[in-house]
Amino acid sequence: MSSMVANAQNAVNEGDSGVMVWITGLAGSGKTRLAALLEATLVNEGVTVARVDGDDFRKFHVPHLGYSLTDRRECATRLTQHCSHVSRAHAVTIVATISLFHDIHDMNRQLHPRYLEVLLDVGETTLRRRRPLPEAEAPSWVGAGQAAEWPRRPHLRLRNEVEDDLPLNIQAMRAHLAKHLV
Repeated sequence: MSSMVANAQNAVNEGDSGVMVWITGLAGSGKTRLAALLEATLVNEGVTVARVDGDDFRKFHVPHLGYSLTDRRECATRLTQHCSHVSRAHAVTIVATISLFHDIHDMNRQLHPRYLEVLLDVGETTLRRRRPLPEAEAPSWVGAGQAAEWPRRPHLRLRNEVEDDLPLNIQAMRAHLAKHLV
């Protein structure tokens, strides 16, 4: 077992919150896929991991909320609170979500002393190829009809344009976790 794994597990066993990895970006940036790959990598190393997907959280925990700015902010707040509880039982909690609000990023930093904020940087052409924007839904999409509040100081800003970016991004997150958080 690596020292990263041992340190992360010991923190949780002693009652501290685990590490929170918050992967954010626009729809189609690859948040869910990158989160799943990071989870698989860490689980393979023996780390206790929980992965929370923002779309799944919305669907199962707050289905009554829509996509207005107010509802998005409420969903993001509840997601942050939920993940705060989840992180108490897992060495690493990985969250894949849009949730592009400064107050949410600030809340995460306050709630999680061991916090990694990852912003996925993907060009418009790639975003639309991965997730076409239905014209009727444009007003409710972050980055189209709704302004995004980009993280002021993400720990990592990763390009996620092509398949070859994935292993490099996993390596960058893994290195940051090992060096700074556990």
